[in-house]
Amino acid sequence: MPVEYGRGTPAAPVYLIGGEGYIGSLLQTFLPRNNLIRVGNPRKQYADPGVLTNLPSRVLPNSRCILLAALTGEKACEEDRKLADETNVELVKRVCELGFSRIIFASTTSLYGVTDSYASEQSPLRITSYYTETKLRAEEIVLGANAGNIVARLAIAIGVSPKMDWTQLTNVLVKSGLEGQPLAIYGPHSFRPYCDVYDISRGLLLLLDRFDLDGRVINVGSTALNCTKLDLVENLQKLIPSLKYTLSGDVDKRSYKVSFAKFEQMYQCALTLKDSFARLIDCHRANFAPRGAGR
Repeated sequence: MPVEYGRGTPAAPVYLIGGEGYIGSLLQTFLPRNNLIRVGNPRKQYADPGVLTNLPSRVLPNSRCILLAALTGEKACEEDRKLADETNVELVKRVCELGFSRIIFASTTSLYGVTDSYASEQSPLRITSYYTETKLRAEEIVLGANAGNIVARLAIAIGVSPKMDWTQLTNVLVKSGLEGQPLAIYGPHSFRPYCDVYDISRGLLLLLDRFDLDGRVINVGSTALNCTKLDLVENLQKLIPSLKYTLSGDVDKRSYKVSFAKFEQMYQCALTLKDSFARLIDCHRANFAPRGAGR
């Protein structure tokens, strides 16, 4: 499904904040360079002179923002609560004060925590970590700052990006399977929503021009890709028969399935789980193959 930024309206400047990571490095390839202003996560340094290392004191008229900068993950946020608060809450406040006509804020479906059925945007939230606590606080700030802002609760991103993250579970499974490393799967029957980074990026791009969603929350992902960890392993084993794993009997305190019905009325995800795995396999072989292999 093609997605074009600015279709039907004059293209306005887009500030991509924290766009040098796993999702943002792919997303920025879909935005026209003459309208894109890249702002790095202020807690990092960038060699690319095209990336602003600090937030601007003012933004161009009618500009919009996709805000990706965050400290993610339960462990990282718990180990440094001060940094988590500065990045996930205080930075969001500062961005909201810059006067953007619209902010697309990348939040997380992990806010649903534990579900008995598929969670929609109206479902109760269950805060299970300091990470989700900071993301909920940030959502409230974004929605309260401007009626045009949108909170995008993202599925877990998987697949191939210009800046790969080989620590993400599905990506770890592929890397370990191809390298012959056995894996221990913790909480194998817990559900999570997954979505290829390609479709998440296209979805965020689409939201820039969806004015019917002003001041709304929307889950971004694919309902078909709600899987248990065991589902992931069994699907990957069809492509990597040599994959070795053991199952841990421990229960994961989080298990959640998410409905993306509202998002799917606007956009149909292009890549299946098999597609994502196949791309990851090709990416790993291209980047980690022994020198001279295949030549």
